[in-house]
Amino acid sequence: MSSDDNILETAMKIFLNVLEYTTAATNKAYQYVTSNQKIQEIGFSLLMTYSSYVEYFKEIFNEIYIEYPVVKFITDESTYLAKYANSVYNKTSIEPKSSSWISTSILYKFEVKEYGQFMESYYPLDHEIYDNERIIARKYEEFCDLTVSIFDDTSVVAEDNNDVNELLTIMKTSGQYITYFVADNKKDKQRHIRLPVETSKVSFLSIEYTHPDMEDSIPLDVNNGYMLTNNVLFSPLFVRRMLSFQSTPFVFDMDYVLKIMDSDVNLVELKSNQYIQLNDKGYTVVDRRGAETVVDK
Repeated sequence: MSSDDNILETAMKIFLNVLEYTTAATNKAYQYVTSNQKIQEIGFSLLMTYSSYVEYFKEIFNEIYIEYPVVKFITDESTYLAKYANSVYNKTSIEPKSSSWISTSILYKFEVKEYGQFMESYYPLDHEIYDNERIIARKYEEFCDLTVSIFDDTSVVAEDNNDVNELLTIMKTSGQYITYFVADNKKDKQRHIRLPVETSKVSFLSIEYTHPDMEDSIPLDVNNGYMLTNNVLFSPLFVRRMLSFQSTPFVFDMDYVLKIMDSDVNLVELKSNQYIQLNDKGYTVVDRRGAETVVDK
């Protein structure tokens, strides 16, 4: 054996001895900490102190945020700029910076537009009407009527080959998202509203988008502001819109299935010809052909 081999063997023995000693010391220290009630109490006390300081500084910042317009402006602008940069990088959709807006979306049928083309336009609500619920409700009705007229006009233009699958109107105001959809000449009931809209007790633990041409499912997230009585969720256009806000590549056509678990651990598999309509305590799974399944809490 050469001198180099002796040196290497000696170095390896030293390394293994140090590793063994370190591992033994770490295990001993871990056992001591986990079995020593005094240390556990100190650790818990430090954790509670840290949490209280975090909450304290959050409250201070919130007070400063509310009291000083400059701080609010800088915070809002920088936060939205970061979200916007992330959306550009990931090529995802992003909602307007405005806290109140109305959007109209359209989804074309696949036999006319390849991959079911999806389009959305946003219309910010003027600052002077933010606090006028009557004006906001009337503006929402106007957009709902516009959605119906667009669908009807498109049907007339393309009576032999109607290329529109669905139209969707969403209004965000005071943190609530109110939906109105038109599809297959079926009009949503959520046109006449009184603000604020009643919150539903329904919530969903998980929502997964699956497709036979995709190996993995995609988890989807729905803002709690959508959980309103009479809201229609998870129609094809609603699903396509949700997919646009996340960065995972996907295949979208009418072969998808949503796998949903609600807060009562009910499992629902929702196909593209179905959607969910919320009520105050539960929801109804509606088939576009008219069949309904009621799920109450």
